[in-house]
Amino acid sequence: MADKKAILVITDGMKLTDSGEVMDKLRKKAAILSDADTAGLPDKAVALGGVQSDMANLAATLEKNVLAVTKGKVEAVARKGGRIVARHQIETTGEAVGLKVEPLIKDWKADGKDLQFVRVTAVDSRGRRVWTASDEVNISVEGPARLIAVESGDITSDELPGDSSVRLFHGTAIAILRSGAGSGPVTLQVSSRGIKKGVKSIL
Repeated sequence: MADKKAILVITDGMKLTDSGEVMDKLRKKAAILSDADTAGLPDKAVALGGVQSDMANLAATLEKNVLAVTKGKVEAVARKGGRIVARHQIETTGEAVGLKVEPLIKDWKADGKDLQFVRVTAVDSRGRRVWTASDEVNISVEGPARLIAVESGDITSDELPGDSSVRLFHGTAIAILRSGAGSGPVTLQVSSRGIKKGVKSIL
């Protein structure tokens, strides 16, 4: 595995609203300063173990280098002519202490056929998604509905969709329910060792 390094990208012509594979990777792995004075930042970034790259080789650089994860906050401040023109701060989350349960379909029909997708998310003490959580969660349903599958969304995993348990991927998983023929409240309960249970009633 490549050494874990943060990537600092300083550019004059890039629009941060652009889309595409390179921009998607940039948003995940890089700090971007656009239309700002460099003020020796490239040298500082390299001294801290960063990687320099030109636009032609940017996609390959992003592919080979991954971010190191350390606890705390980091803030990037961009200045132009001595004036602050942009500021952005990111902060790591705490440990996963709870499971948030969110039904994604508002109009769920009790016809014995309709599906409901429920997102399960590991959250810290401030309710923030814990992206590093990969715990196994167990899911059960009470009421006029049936749990038909659970899925992590990890396309690189050889784990098949389960019927009641799944390992979180980037802190989240999806449970798929099929409604029963009769109406009534449906309660979904999600549990994982060491994490507070998540319970949600779905009408």
